[in-house]
Amino acid sequence: MSSPLFEKAWRFFLLVSGMEDGLFDLFIMMDYAKLVCIYILSKEAFMSDLTIVFISLSGNTLSFVKRMTFYLEEKHQLKIKAINVKDLKRQTFPIKESFIAILPTYLEGGNGIDSGEVEILTNPLGDFIAAHDNVKHCLGIIGSGNKNFNHQYCLTAKQYAKRFGFPMLGDFELRGTNADVERLAQVILETVAISKKF
Repeated sequence: MSSPLFEKAWRFFLLVSGMEDGLFDLFIMMDYAKLVCIYILSKEAFMSDLTIVFISLSGNTLSFVKRMTFYLEEKHQLKIKAINVKDLKRQTFPIKESFIAILPTYLEGGNGIDSGEVEILTNPLGDFIAAHDNVKHCLGIIGSGNKNFNHQYCLTAKQYAKRFGFPMLGDFELRGTNADVERLAQVILETVAISKKF
């Protein structure tokens, strides 16, 4: 006989998984080991096809990620999980699936050549990537910035690519245009496809 708490949890699982509630009586007759196996197998249905890890301070990068997520979900039927490390309050956790990083440019003043190369404000993204060997799952990084800053444009993303050893996949300015979303979505799709071959 199952507990009321277990029954509630299992009915919720049936609800979110789209399974018939009438199957509940059948499932409660199974032992817990079988239920665990069902849960493990069913997790595949809830996993994302792609994770985007980013940081957004002014809202520009968040806007871009939202539009990229919508485009990939609507046009390519992918499940996207987006993680804004700003919301994590400097906490980190292991990430086991492949992900794409997106990083805006915030640097100390200067020209990015003989000064102004030091990252400020966006460091939590680098900390997240470095923690728990998360870097092993990063397929590459996309940078954003303001072209008015010349050499400093997307400089932090370039520094991350060099520091962590993953590729710089592309860039966009400020909030990015719809053309940027489509262009970089194609790059992301190709990168993910290649990663799945290995």
